[in-house]
Amino acid sequence: MAKVFNITLPADSASLKLHAKQKTTVTYTVSNLSGRNLRGRVVLNPSDTAVKNKWITLTEETEKDFGGSSSFQFTVTVSLPADAAPGKYTFRLDAVNADVPDEGDPGPTVGFEVIGTQPTPFPKWIIPVVIVVLLLIGGAVTWLLLRKPAPDPIVVVTPTPTPMPTPRPTPAPTAVPTPVPTPEPNVPPSGRVAIVNAKSDLCLSPAGGARDNNVLIVQFSCDGDPSRFWNFRVVNDDIVEISNLNSYRCLTIAGGSTGLNVSSVQYNCDGDPSRRWHYVPVTATMFRLVNVNSGLCLTIAGGGLDRNTVAVQYPCDGDTSRKWQIRR
Repeated sequence: MAKVFNITLPADSASLKLHAKQKTTVTYTVSNLSGRNLRGRVVLNPSDTAVKNKWITLTEETEKDFGGSSSFQFTVTVSLPADAAPGKYTFRLDAVNADVPDEGDPGPTVGFEVIGTQPTPFPKWIIPVVIVVLLLIGGAVTWLLLRKPAPDPIVVVTPTPTPMPTPRPTPAPTAVPTPVPTPEPNVPPSGRVAIVNAKSDLCLSPAGGARDNNVLIVQFSCDGDPSRFWNFRVVNDDIVEISNLNSYRCLTIAGGSTGLNVSSVQYNCDGDPSRRWHYVPVTATMFRLVNVNSGLCLTIAGGGLDRNTVAVQYPCDGDTSRKWQIRR
């Protein structure tokens, strides 16, 4: 039977190691290969059914209307409880035709190993406190050992000086007010810039630095790789087009969708509204990126702090992960 769906995931997501109480996400891309319009349904298949709906959950709706060659991203959240038993587990995401359940394909398997409770870090503040206490004790001992008895006072007879005329006081100089610099207007940046998430302090980048269409946009370390840098082009007032300096493709929402938690990707810079963003200042250094097509904010899935977590669209609430900063 011919394949109906093609299911892929990033190469670095196939094997994970997690501590108890740790959380991460894995993003599958499901593409329609049939050339027909159909209603697709995705199903989570863990190796241990006891962890389903407890450790592993789907963020998006499980059914989507697939066009003849359309693709959707599905984010699987792995969230381990404090009592997660150490061991190796697997799961995969399968896709079937919702109207003809016999038509479907399995997805690649993700393996994750629970390696016990995350160790409590040694409190670093103890070290400077111990050093200060030792220095104080050492100083007190040294002072006691080196202290000498005070000598008898020497009486000095000083002749009465001839009074001198009292000088006129010199008037104090007039204070010159220090000019207060006028803050620079918070406008879209120009030139080569990195877009940094205000919560995770990680940079937007196409996954793996790839240059192809529909490559997922993730957060990654802010190193000097060209794929971490972007260019803002003002289209009209606060509306901008944001293109990657490595791939020359534009930041957009997959498939031009208006749904919650839909992943961002890079695509050709045409005039589609989903490739354009409102630049909305929040403070003198932070701003939001609101998609013109959906009216939703660019954010990091689940407000995650890990590298390679995908950037999605979500309502513009006050969470710090919906805010961004510029770094040059």
